[in-house]
Amino acid sequence: MPTISIVRILPFLAFVACTPSETLDDTATDDTATTNDITNETNDTDTTGNTDEPTETTAGPANLQMPTATFSQPGFGGFGIAEAIDGETPPYNMQNGWGIDPQEVDQTAAFETVQDTPNYANGTRLTFTLVHDFLTEHALGCFRLSVTTADRADFADGNEGLVDGDPGDVGDDSIWTVLTPGDYSASTGALMALRPDNAVLVQDLDSTEVTYTIVADTALTGITGIRLEALEDPSLPQGGPGLQNANGNFALVEFTVGTEPM
Repeated sequence: MPTISIVRILPFLAFVACTPSETLDDTATDDTATTNDITNETNDTDTTGNTDEPTETTAGPANLQMPTATFSQPGFGGFGIAEAIDGETPPYNMQNGWGIDPQEVDQTAAFETVQDTPNYANGTRLTFTLVHDFLTEHALGCFRLSVTTADRADFADGNEGLVDGDPGDVGDDSIWTVLTPGDYSASTGALMALRPDNAVLVQDLDSTEVTYTIVADTALTGITGIRLEALEDPSLPQGGPGLQNANGNFALVEFTVGTEPM
């Protein structure tokens, strides 16, 4: 009687990877289908009882949910943080994105990842894209990025902070790991620098429609959340955190995150 076997195909995510400006060598392995005897297919254990956990090698987006902020602009129809992850990039001068007028001080946004990021063998390379195409001078001027592997119940309660005095829960500082960007650039060629606290500071204050691309590596995998801090800096108009000359506001139209193995 022939031996019965089944095929187990390792799941994978497929998508386009964002590549930082510097060339970095990644070693990829192909996902291959494996065939196991039916008597050993009831679980992924070898004869010693060790669990076989596959290592991801593919890249793709980290989809975000539960947009939360310490404050979002309620005026002019509202500029809530949810608009920064709605996938909509409207024509120039159309209302969209996260703004913070009239509270142009340090503000924080947090998001859950829909799924834990992949179990990359050597850590995770993250590529952040920050799109600004709402009016002139409405780009972020100073910002910092962090990640967490904490339980999703510990942060990002979905409150956009549209009511003054009722901030969303972005989580305690202790659960966040601040990233050190290895590459940062602006589509306009605007000069950018890294502050000692790992915040990215824009040094060209005349940005109009601009997209920032930030690449950072972390030893963490299974990332459950992303934090974006908009930070004041004395070099910015009205102290920032945005580039709007009159008040330091900004409008972050879209915020996306991609992951790939280091």
